[in-house]
Amino acid sequence: MAGFLLAKLRKFTIFTIMIKFLYSRCLFALCVCASLSLFACSDEKDPPTIADKCKTTPVTEDCIIGNWRLDGTDYYDCRETGHLELSVSESGERYFAFEGGANNINSLGEWSLNNGVITITYSDVIPTPTSGTVSVTNGGNSMTIIGNTRATVSLCSNGKEERFTRN
Repeated sequence: MAGFLLAKLRKFTIFTIMIKFLYSRCLFALCVCASLSLFACSDEKDPPTIADKCKTTPVTEDCIIGNWRLDGTDYYDCRETGHLELSVSESGERYFAFEGGANNINSLGEWSLNNGVITITYSDVIPTPTSGTVSVTNGGNSMTIIGNTRATVSLCSNGKEERFTRN
């Protein structure tokens, strides 16, 4: 009789250990799933790419801020390259620096963007602001500015369309 009880006790102990083992594995799996779902639903996101910033129409400031290479204009006499940098200060002021182009400009000034139209105000080259319609393509890496009366940035008097590539 004692052997019978001992055998039952061993089976019960092995069964109990197996159940506890399975419960611990299930609990571990539930904890891992819960952690992964919390991580997947967190509010942390990757910062938007240039392509993300340039998906909207009309073009936004976030899309055009940065360094651009002037590839030239639509007029054969104004094909000289240049460099344009558009920036926004911490206080929200918009500045630009342009160097090159057909007129060999090396100047600074302010810029604004309103409903897809950029206005450039040189500090020392010409007294009146120039403006043009901005379009950005190629995932935010190509920009075209079509001036109202002349090239907006390079100030070419014959060519109105300027093409830029993001540096």
